[in-house]
Amino acid sequence: MGIPYQIADAHFIDYRLYRLPGVKSPFRGPAVKGDRYIACVGAAQTFGRFVDTPYPRLVSSALGIEALNLGRGGSSSTFVGENPILLQHVNRAALVVVQVLSGRSQSNSMFQVLDDGMRGINLETGQPCTAPEFYTWLMEKDKELTQRIVEETRTNYIQSMTRLLNAIKPPKILLWFSNRTPEYQERLGGSLLDLFGKFPQFVNRPMVDALRGQADAYTECISKRGIPQSIIDRGFYPVTFEDVPLPPSPPENVVTINTYYPSPEMHEDAAAMLIPVCREIQVHQ
Repeated sequence: MGIPYQIADAHFIDYRLYRLPGVKSPFRGPAVKGDRYIACVGAAQTFGRFVDTPYPRLVSSALGIEALNLGRGGSSSTFVGENPILLQHVNRAALVVVQVLSGRSQSNSMFQVLDDGMRGINLETGQPCTAPEFYTWLMEKDKELTQRIVEETRTNYIQSMTRLLNAIKPPKILLWFSNRTPEYQERLGGSLLDLFGKFPQFVNRPMVDALRGQADAYTECISKRGIPQSIIDRGFYPVTFEDVPLPPSPPENVVTINTYYPSPEMHEDAAAMLIPVCREIQVHQ
């Protein structure tokens, strides 16, 4: 999702996209130049949409070490875990931060994820769709079936995230970065938000508890500071932006306020949580 973000937001921010050798998807710069760096694996929250200095760079500055920002909008665990070349870049890091990713980017027996993200195939109809479109269709079809598929998806998610964490060899920190706690219970029969919950969608405390032991440390950043965020240009004037649509979804309304992606203040809070944990791990290396 780096290119769509850059295209949509170029009139007020430059994400300095670049490509790692052997990896198709571009990542947010600046590019790592040396051999010693921390790697940050995650989704749009790690990428830092609408943020000049996302938490990987804040942590990098505090620790005096470069940061490899591997945030990718809508990413699933397979994006890194099943990409051998990308995993090599991760495993050369001195330390790795792994964001708790969304569960909606996870395949199940009725929805096959494509491109390691939120796009996929409805296996019953054979039609391409996004995860939100699939779960909207599923809720309208059968409430009990929806609950079974959600539970199956959660099981698959834990297994997939466990494989990712086990494949990462350097010391690693599992990061919860959200404006909600992991204490969440989906509600069937309501809206899609009632089913998903806020980011990371579908993920609850038992899932986090199942994963945190696979990392060397776990930290939670729960913050709403700076949200809603007014988007301003380089001259400090309000600007409009379009939320990046997922084909075949229609474009979203043009707005000037960000209510979904973490604000600059939230990135500061995430960095403040991570920096002492990173230092503790470095001390014991």
